[in-house]
Amino acid sequence: MSQDWLDQLEQKLEQKLEEFLRANPYQETLLKAQSSIDEFQTLHKKREVLTALAKEHREKLIQLAEDIRQWKERSARARKAGANQLSERADTHLIQLMSQGKRLWADFEQLGFHLKGIEREIAALSNLSKKSSSTLEQAWDNFETEDALEMLKRDRKQKQ
Repeated sequence: MSQDWLDQLEQKLEQKLEEFLRANPYQETLLKAQSSIDEFQTLHKKREVLTALAKEHREKLIQLAEDIRQWKERSARARKAGANQLSERADTHLIQLMSQGKRLWADFEQLGFHLKGIEREIAALSNLSKKSSSTLEQAWDNFETEDALEMLKRDRKQKQ
């Protein structure tokens, strides 16, 4: 019962909004423009988050590469000194570090793919925004023309 009432209210509100937008087409243009602005801002925030994550992953990869280099040197030094057991443990640790590096690299690549996708969305929205901006200007010009015409009609009626 409660859900049915809510659905009816939602339908009624949607209907009123559609009627209002049909009666005021420039408002629909403004509404679409605001929607585009909101989406643009959301995409920019996502890009900032992904860029920060990518930077963090990059720094981890650089540190991991340095750790791998150090452990390779340690393993070689232990092998050269005849400490084979220590060398084997270092090699096992190296394998773990390299496995960690592969996972981190895969995550880094995924971030790059997501970032490229967001960049494409931003570019598409930017192009759409340029087009709708001119549409908004046209809608505003039409509104001003209609408003001026209505004022002229009122002035004529008053003079008669």
